[in-house]
Amino acid sequence: MLCGVATRLRKSGESFGNYNASLVLDFLLSCRYRLVTEKFEVVCIILWKHWYLRDNIVHRSLSLCDFYLVSWSYSFLEDYQSANKRVDVLPLEENMVSNSWSPPVEGLFKLNNGASIDEKGGKMSIGIIICNGDGLVLGSGAQPINALFSPLVAEAMEVFWVL
Repeated sequence: MLCGVATRLRKSGESFGNYNASLVLDFLLSCRYRLVTEKFEVVCIILWKHWYLRDNIVHRSLSLCDFYLVSWSYSFLEDYQSANKRVDVLPLEENMVSNSWSPPVEGLFKLNNGASIDEKGGKMSIGIIICNGDGLVLGSGAQPINALFSPLVAEAMEVFWVL
């Protein structure tokens, strides 16, 4: 589908390389001071995406629908902001009760697992321990991982590793 601005750009043969750099800089500075931050961010993302897809527009006679370009830019910005938002850490409650280890029902085994995350070192470890009803260790294991994942993903990896 050929759309307005993208079609005119393709037909004119113009590209970002033909524009005077000072005009682009003046345009961006003008937008920066006239638009609210969220709108300016979208303008920058639209320009970036347009530049990224420039080869398709100029050399392959393809164009983007303006609606697609703008909606993709808003979606990209929303995803970026969501991934980079600050997450407040809730304080621990003073009256939290920690559960102590309890043995499994007789004849069954208990598998305990855990993960250790070293953010500064950029690594983590997962481990397991298998005990019987008397508390005797029947098996254990640990696996270092040279990657960082969220605690939830680390715990999922533990379960997968055990299986």
